[in-house]
Amino acid sequence: MCGRYSLTKKELRLVSQLPPAEVQLHLQPRFNIAPTQNAPVIIMEDGQMAPREMRWGLQPAWSPGPIINARAETLTAKPAFRRAFLHGRCLVPADGFYEWRRPDKAPFRFVAPEGEAFCFAGIWDQALVQKAAGPVRAYAILTTGASAEVLPIHARMPLILAPADYGGWLADGARAEEILRTPCAARLRRYPVSTLVNSPLNEDPRCVEQQN
Repeated sequence: MCGRYSLTKKELRLVSQLPPAEVQLHLQPRFNIAPTQNAPVIIMEDGQMAPREMRWGLQPAWSPGPIINARAETLTAKPAFRRAFLHGRCLVPADGFYEWRRPDKAPFRFVAPEGEAFCFAGIWDQALVQKAAGPVRAYAILTTGASAEVLPIHARMPLILAPADYGGWLADGARAEEILRTPCAARLRRYPVSTLVNSPLNEDPRCVEQQN
C-alpha cells in the first residue's frame, strides 16, 4: 500500500523513448501528498507526454470511498480497472514515499539512493466525487510486492517504473502488460521520519527530515 508520498523538486524533466517525447514540469514542492488531494501526473495526449493535475483516489459509483492503490498482479483481471488500464495509464512523479512499521506505527521514508525523482505506474479515469460539480479526473497508484529494503516495514510498495519504460507504460499496451508481470527492481534506501506525516494537514520540509 502507498498512502503518502512526496515530490519536493521545483523542476523535473522526464524523457520517454516510445514515442520520442519529453516534458518539463515546474512544481510547487510537496512534502506529504495524501489521498483526495490534487497532484501532478503525466498522461499521453495527442502523441505527447502532458502534465495534468488530478485527484488522488479513483471513486467508482460502487465504491464508498476513494481507491488510492491497485494491485499490479490482478489489475487486468479486475473489471473495475479495465478501462483505466486500456485508456488511462499515467506516470505519477515522486521523489519518495512513506510507510508505517507495525506494530509501533513508526513512519519511514523511502527514496532513491541519490535522492533522484522517479515515477510510479498509475491509472486514471473520470471519478464522481461527492460535492464536486461533475466528474473529475482521478488516479490510483499501482502496487507490487515489497523489495528487500521495504519488506521489513511493509509487504507492499508502489510499482516504480524504469525511466526507459515511461513511454512503454503510457503508449504500448503490450509492454504495459509485461511491466505488470515483471516490475523493475527499484533501488531504494529508507530512513525514519517524524510522525508529522501522519496528518495530511502537515505539509512542510519537516516531513522529509531524517529522525535519529
